[in-house]
Amino acid sequence: MHTIAALRPYFKQLPLAALLLAVCLASAAYAQKTKPLASEPLTVSQYEGKVLSGSLLSHEDSILIALGQAKGMFSSLPAIAVPYGKCGTELAFAANATRDKFSKPLRTAILQSAALLSDSVVSPSGKFTIYFDKSGVNAITDEYLDSVKHFADEAYQLEIVELGYAKPPYGFADSTWHIELRNLGAGTYGVTNAIGNPFGSSPSGLSKYYSYVTIDNNFDTGYTTLGLDAARITIFHEFHHVIQYGSYGTNLLDVAFREMTAVWFEMRSTPWAPDYIQYVPSYTGHFDESFDHIENIGYYGQCIWMQYLSRKFGDDILRKVWDFFADKHADFLIGFDSILAQENTNFCSEYKRFGTAVYYTGRNFQGTSIFPDARKFNQDAIRRIVLTPNVDTSIQALPASLNIFTCGYGKDTSVIVISRSTDRAYTSDASVTSKTVLTFQDSFQFPETFCDTISLPILVATKIFPQPFIISPSGDAALNILVSTDSKPPADVSLSIYGLDNTLMRHFDRSFSLSKQTQAADPFGGSWYVEWDGRDDTGRLAPSGIYQYSLEINGQRENGKFVVLRKN
Repeated sequence: MHTIAALRPYFKQLPLAALLLAVCLASAAYAQKTKPLASEPLTVSQYEGKVLSGSLLSHEDSILIALGQAKGMFSSLPAIAVPYGKCGTELAFAANATRDKFSKPLRTAILQSAALLSDSVVSPSGKFTIYFDKSGVNAITDEYLDSVKHFADEAYQLEIVELGYAKPPYGFADSTWHIELRNLGAGTYGVTNAIGNPFGSSPSGLSKYYSYVTIDNNFDTGYTTLGLDAARITIFHEFHHVIQYGSYGTNLLDVAFREMTAVWFEMRSTPWAPDYIQYVPSYTGHFDESFDHIENIGYYGQCIWMQYLSRKFGDDILRKVWDFFADKHADFLIGFDSILAQENTNFCSEYKRFGTAVYYTGRNFQGTSIFPDARKFNQDAIRRIVLTPNVDTSIQALPASLNIFTCGYGKDTSVIVISRSTDRAYTSDASVTSKTVLTFQDSFQFPETFCDTISLPILVATKIFPQPFIISPSGDAALNILVSTDSKPPADVSLSIYGLDNTLMRHFDRSFSLSKQTQAADPFGGSWYVEWDGRDDTGRLAPSGIYQYSLEINGQRENGKFVVLRKN
């Protein structure tokens, strides 16, 4: 039997459908025959029983079972690992593509499972029909149902009315879009299910599909975001897949574009629930790969690229890229480059600027950022190359990739960000050297366009006491971080405390008061300090360990580390 580890080197070279098949082959439900067991006229329980009894399975069986598990079915069968993360839409697309090989009972139960739910209600606008059960494994509460109805109408209002995306066809005789509420189990937030064969295509040749949505029935456990907030972001996410399928069209190569846009709608609609943060490291950790071939579930994290564009150029720019993708050229990278040209820039230049902005997040945050959640980004997850002075570092720059180099350490770090164009015809070599701790020299051998920028550090003298910081059970001690030696305190100060894993523990905004130390214990002579009482934002005392701080003083920034010892 193949293993996932053995197949992994081949995954990056495979289109989506082949990737799904490869993962299914590597799973417990290993495919061993050509004709699907699912082609037999079996009920779901009969089919599950035959699988448990050891019946041989085909590739299509593996995909069908994986989709069923993503929708809360087949819980007694070994889990099939698939690379879709929070959204099962890509898996549903693959299953729909082979639906003609499944018998009608199984095709109806798994691909169009809303028919098996007992009740339905129409949203206040009359545009959505919600299918649900009031009892059993899929049971929902009245509050949850009422919220889902309003979330669906809000998704329509934002995505179609306010932002101007093309309205997709309903696909059902009742002239509504369908949403089913089903116990999906921990991890899968939602699925957009393509229905049948394409009903048409876009001018650029993308296939269009009718579809319906499945989301979890309560989001009670097993999700990063829970309850109604999870339901809200999932509906905005999945409804945009309905728009993508029905209004613009899709192919097997656009999964990253579809998902980064859908997750951006989560951010746009529900900024107080930053569920996307969990996926950003999977993207920033693979910056050096081509933008349209980021590994694993990094395409969810690519929503921060969409956020960068929307905040810099306005929300309309994302819809313009979708319009171009559907009408002119079925390559979203070409779409980004072409629409940015209308803004007197290009993909390469903006990707470079974006990379610089991403670098100055987390503990490197500089006080302002184009990203509202900049402090929450995991700085250590960002892919970078640390240079040694006078030593050449060679790289292979892939198309539409980003490479970040740093030299120096801490406050003496400088950064160079290099972005390559979207031209896939070449793969180029580059050599970068750090001549000193703050000077770069670069050399490229390439026929295409590179962009680069150098960001030099801002130096701020900072001192801290006591070291180590000993926290007593009463929590009455304080850590003091020097802010200013002037007679008057600075007007603009903020402080963030992080764990070594870059988790933000405590943030003080610019409104908090400073203290002037006058005691003999002050080793720095009566200057202005920030005080930290050793507690996180929830009021809990920090455990023993090494911590990081990021201090902003009148727009300048200083980072450092300190030790905490906790007395029991």
